[in-house]
Amino acid sequence: MINKEKILILGYIKKPHALKGAVLVICKGELLATLEKPAEVNIYRADKIRDGFLINPLFTGTLQILSMKESRPENYLVQLKGVHTIEEAEAYRGVYFGIGLNEARELFSTPEDPYLFEYVDLEVLDQKGNFLGRVERVESSGYAEWIVINTEKGEKMIPLESEYFQNIDYENNRIVMTNTAILDDID
Repeated sequence: MINKEKILILGYIKKPHALKGAVLVICKGELLATLEKPAEVNIYRADKIRDGFLINPLFTGTLQILSMKESRPENYLVQLKGVHTIEEAEAYRGVYFGIGLNEARELFSTPEDPYLFEYVDLEVLDQKGNFLGRVERVESSGYAEWIVINTEKGEKMIPLESEYFQNIDYENNRIVMTNTAILDDID
């Protein structure tokens, strides 16, 4: 099985805006807006989104974002290089702006206050260094975030803010658990 890198969604082009080639982009989080402009961004088509990542992404090229102006929360009017008409902009309707998980970690890593995507794909180890599983995704229930660990026995959800994690080491892509008994009760 080929291990394809996960593609984090930065935003998607909802529709053309005005007659001169601008597009309306819905941003998923703040990452796209923080890129220094002009910014070259990968574009994808995908089946759907799950937990902030594209499912079955198909890389279709790159676009250069010349400028972004927030029109309301999470909505930006974006001018793309080489797109000058509403017809040219229409060709990009439904396209996702995305970034590989490893590149996103390099560009946006904040160890003191990490983004939720930074936990995805981290190895989960016990205190002796034995491999227990891998973080599949992070889910938010509105009042708490949960790490979903994929183990030999199945998936287990553990509160991110809990006593089960001794150390989260982003540099070495791993989490060390203090109490692994919680993983034993997977049916």
